[in-house]
Amino acid sequence: MIALPERLAAKTLGVLARGLPRQKATVSSSALYALVITLVATLLRLALDPLLGLGVPFISFFPAVMIAAVLGGALAGLLTLLLCAVMAAFFWFPSLRALQPDGAAMASVAAFLVFGSVLIGVALMVRVLLRTVIEAEERSRVLAHEMKHRIGNTLAVVQALVRQTRRSAHSLEEFDAVFTERIAALARAQDVVSGNPNLPTELRQLLAGVLRPFGTERFSLSGPTAGISADTAMSLALLVHELATNALKYGALSVPAGRVELSWRLGEGRIDLGWQERDGPPVTVPERAGFGSKLLKTAFAADMGETTILYEPDGVRCAIALPAASPAAKADLVAGFVARA
Repeated sequence: MIALPERLAAKTLGVLARGLPRQKATVSSSALYALVITLVATLLRLALDPLLGLGVPFISFFPAVMIAAVLGGALAGLLTLLLCAVMAAFFWFPSLRALQPDGAAMASVAAFLVFGSVLIGVALMVRVLLRTVIEAEERSRVLAHEMKHRIGNTLAVVQALVRQTRRSAHSLEEFDAVFTERIAALARAQDVVSGNPNLPTELRQLLAGVLRPFGTERFSLSGPTAGISADTAMSLALLVHELATNALKYGALSVPAGRVELSWRLGEGRIDLGWQERDGPPVTVPERAGFGSKLLKTAFAADMGETTILYEPDGVRCAIALPAASPAAKADLVAGFVARA
């Protein structure tokens, strides 16, 4: 059982993450953060004057610097630090206000600037952590929605597989054998999403595993050996599964002569993958964006890849750009191939 302080810390982190601005702070917004937070901190310290007098002048300014840096970034934190130092010197250090500084006052302000700078560094690390939490929450939400969506998709795929298998089978025994194999392949495709996270995934094997339930004879795969990370592999598996499902329901795979071409090439640390449907029914642009269309736009995190889909008259085309595995991961991939050989 999670202890109460840990639950409270997790909840606080979630609240801060939701409150973190989504866009990078500009110079003007950083200055606004600094002014507003410094004003609030100054008013709070003034309200404590009857209790504290001239003692502990920076009691409200240290958290102000931390909050400004978390919300607005380094510039907002530095501006707040300087403004708080000026306000503290004016209200609580009479010698500095009179331009007759003494050593103790100068040392106090200098210590505030030093420790405040350290706080800004800590706040920037917290800011990175909060952004990681935001991204993880958003991706978890998409994946959870996808799992719910996939149940309906799986039923549609099974129905389409029944029709396809019945159309090509010459006997009940052949239907049973082919259909059983395709259902097993569908189950294996689901495992791709939750595969071994410790090793890179070979792109061709990933695509073959995801597409096997749809009939590999309908797909052509061409491209060099390429490895991708486990996170990228999971997102790509979801995306290709969605593309194949849509092709099976509405696109090239919904007719006997339809086929899909997948090709990829390696660039500088990236893989460019293309999905092209051929010989299918005429393509029309969807009137409204369903979850599948949203998934095509949000399948990858900002640093993991991007997708572009075009509803061309002769077939749907999707361009997918994703990072290749690091050189160390590629070495692990090659070592795995050698071990299996």
